[in-house]
Amino acid sequence: YHPYCILTLTSRKMQHQKALTFGVLLCAVNSRSWALQVFSLSRHSFRSSSISSKSRNDNGLFKITPSCRSARLSPSLTLFESTDSRRDDRCTTSNILIRDYLELIRPVTLLQAVGALVVGSLTIGLPSSLQSLTAASMSVYLSYGAGMVANDCVDSTLDAKHKEKCERPIPSGRIPLRQAWNFTAILSALSLILSNTFVNRPYGLWTASNLALMLGYALGWQKLFLVKNFIVGYLGISPLVGAVLLSATRLDKSTNVIAVPAAKGPLLRLASVGFAVGVAREILKDAEDTDVDWQFGNKRTLPQVVGERASHRIAFGLVTMACVACLSPGYRALFASPPIPCYLVATALGTTLCARASILPLQQGQRLLKKSIYLLLAGMISSLLLQQR
Repeated sequence: YHPYCILTLTSRKMQHQKALTFGVLLCAVNSRSWALQVFSLSRHSFRSSSISSKSRNDNGLFKITPSCRSARLSPSLTLFESTDSRRDDRCTTSNILIRDYLELIRPVTLLQAVGALVVGSLTIGLPSSLQSLTAASMSVYLSYGAGMVANDCVDSTLDAKHKEKCERPIPSGRIPLRQAWNFTAILSALSLILSNTFVNRPYGLWTASNLALMLGYALGWQKLFLVKNFIVGYLGISPLVGAVLLSATRLDKSTNVIAVPAAKGPLLRLASVGFAVGVAREILKDAEDTDVDWQFGNKRTLPQVVGERASHRIAFGLVTMACVACLSPGYRALFASPPIPCYLVATALGTTLCARASILPLQQGQRLLKKSIYLLLAGMISSLLLQQR
């Protein structure tokens, strides 16, 4: 109850001892701040003559008027309000910190890796256990998040000189560099625990190799010409490899023989499209950072070698090839889901977004390209789920 309500319930004839007793009872239930309010309010109520009979209602109970609040209750209310203010500050600080860490891992971008894993799993056939698919998805999400944070840790000095990236959590100082590295280690450890404990050993080894590749990319491989593009392209389709290993079964416990499904034509077609789109996006991101790379960085990227305009054409040339492949008869047969053509609708809309992105400014075009990827993944997953019915 609010102290004002307590005072309202306190009768004019109520003795001071009763108010103190009520305060002691509040202390007994760990409400010490409220007890202090009762002590203070009772002191003001029975020792002050400023509250006249006009401030009582028809039942003889006190009413709190604005003048009473400001004149007589300010000492206790100051204590109460300062306590609430500190509590609100702590809650606000905690919420901001959580938001900063979420911004660090790019939670929406990581859904691309999870979507690729789900598409690969549905293409091969659902694993025997839904628990393993859930654990595998969480492991992919955490491992790719660790790669994001590691890359930001290494590039924090360069990002601080970028006109837009300087607002990221690490360059802006919202998250210290050491804490960011610790966060990377925690995400990596959780990913390995999930993959080895709840999936299988081949999937755990694949997760460890992915983490090592992402760490190598962050620590130096991203500076090598074209190598970074191929690494990013592979990481975009690597969840398809994880989907194959997710379906691995142990044939003989004594000899640890593992049976892994063969990566047939459907997965290879998916990999070709995913690799092309991943390389294209990395080229466009390099084009955004060309000015900073020329002035402060020691990277050698495709836009630096051939120019921004030529690299823009190369990137959207790869996107065009991917769109044509997605509209091919093989893809349409793979994701056919009559009577609801989810894949065809998603592909048509995604192709339209890609065409629109090619004529927009660089930053806006890349955002639109990312939306088309989400749309295409949603169409693939919906079609494959309808096929499972």
